[in-house]
Amino acid sequence: MYTTCQNSFIDSLSTNRKPLRSSSHNSSTFSNINFLLNSIPESIVIISDKGIILEINSATSRLFGWTKDEIINKKNISFLLTNRDGEKLMNIINNEDITSFVDTSFHYHGLNKNGLTFPCDISFGLFPQTLLLENQNQSSFKNLNAIIAVINTQKKERKSDLERTSIRNLK
Repeated sequence: MYTTCQNSFIDSLSTNRKPLRSSSHNSSTFSNINFLLNSIPESIVIISDKGIILEINSATSRLFGWTKDEIINKKNISFLLTNRDGEKLMNIINNEDITSFVDTSFHYHGLNKNGLTFPCDISFGLFPQTLLLENQNQSSFKNLNAIIAVINTQKKERKSDLERTSIRNLK
């Protein structure tokens, strides 16, 4: 059932090939994807196979302090990480097959606009790139995927809280 719902949702979105950042915000594709992305509490970054940021959700803006206009199509995902971690991530993106790191989580250090760093886990999945392209021939893009990166900062914090609670309970 999930697959059927997921496929129906993707099919309904892919019938209209307007870009996410179109000037016409009335497009059903933009509205549906924008609503979906912004309803997710974790930071979501959609990147190209070269790491260029194609779209972000509102949680990403809050976490990193950058607006969409400041980073979409202007920066790559390493921009959101410390230099060392950004280089590690770009090495993976540039030298590995996209599908080799899908469903994999990496521990990095995020870097916000104010220069503050924080631990985070980044998990990757595939996103149909055709949903981001305007008026493209569907057959020429059917095998191209963008990468969706989910950046989670709470997982480590919750684990630490549980460990502190367990230690207190042992005393």
